Amino acid sequence: MIIYQPAAFHSNQDGLSHLAVELINGLVPTGKLLSSRVEADSAHLMLQTTSTLIAFEVYSREVGEEIFETILKLRAFLEAKRKEQNDPTLKDTSIYLLGTDFSHEFLKQVPSRLIGIRLFDWYFIRSGTQEAVMVRELKTEGDCSKRAIDSIQKDPTRNRLQTYSFYQELSTQEFIALSRLGMELRNRRPHEKQIA
Repeated sequence: MIIYQPAAFHSNQDGLSHLAVELINGLVPTGKLLSSRVEADSAHLMLQTTSTLIAFEVYSREVGEEIFETILKLRAFLEAKRKEQNDPTLKDTSIYLLGTDFSHEFLKQVPSRLIGIRLFDWYFIRSGTQEAVMVRELKTEGDCSKRAIDSIQKDPTRNRLQTYSFYQELSTQEFIALSRLGMELRNRRPHEKQIA
């Protein structure tokens, strides 16, 4: 899944909070915001859909190995919060983790130990007068079933990242260049219609 939408990002906390809300609207449009907390380089939001309690973590930096323990604690907190709600329709928990990049050490740990986490790369793109955020989901090969986790542990070469889209063969730089081209073409279209 790739989300590409106009956005403005400022390095202050209000800008990161605003960006996190825009990303939620794109990734979880049916989510109802329950709580939020913003730090210098991260935003932590909790939301709920009809059947899932979601932690939405946005980092304006690379997500490193030090975040892994935080994610484990967050997972336990979400499960406790879900049980505390005592709502029979609330059946699952999930973590959406967005970062400008993910360290190799972090990625090595996630597939074999953590189920129910979705990783997203996000990039801030500028082109002329346009600003946008590009988000693409990352995943490991295979699914997150017990059998898949066992096979990943036996064969660590399967622990590779892919995107969900047909753009997976493009490098990040190529994809950003293609996105900038799309923004420029979108800007020219209304101007060309006025001339014709």
